[in-house]
Amino acid sequence: MNARFYIIRSLGESGSDMAKEIDVRDGRLYSRDHLWVIIEEGKARFGLTDYAQMEMGDLVYLELTEVGNDVGIDEEIGVMESVKTIDSIYAPVSGKVIESNPAVEKEPKLANQAPYDNWIGTIEMTVPSEIESLCDAESYRKKV
Repeated sequence: MNARFYIIRSLGESGSDMAKEIDVRDGRLYSRDHLWVIIEEGKARFGLTDYAQMEMGDLVYLELTEVGNDVGIDEEIGVMESVKTIDSIYAPVSGKVIESNPAVEKEPKLANQAPYDNWIGTIEMTVPSEIESLCDAESYRKKV
């Protein structure tokens, strides 16, 4: 899987121009809530994008809803906490949560260190057409 890095310029709190490298990977889909998604055999494995983990800062807590729960697209399915904020995790598709990653729940900083290698969960999709609401890497690059 190739990685492409893009420079996103923003003004820092002090007004100075800061450049951030954002890693957006080809071959994945992306939700509007900054989750990457890989679809395989009717299952959607997902995790935080590089952009999301940068915006959150150092993650100290991450919890996903229980395996076996049915979820709807855009439904809150978890929570993450960093040193600077608390945010919800929203389902990128509808279905049944069939897997969560205990390593990331135990050590949330893994999602900061390698966001594309450390998935959060897997949903067995019940509405496959919902993948049309996700964007490809090129569209996501334009968004961030």
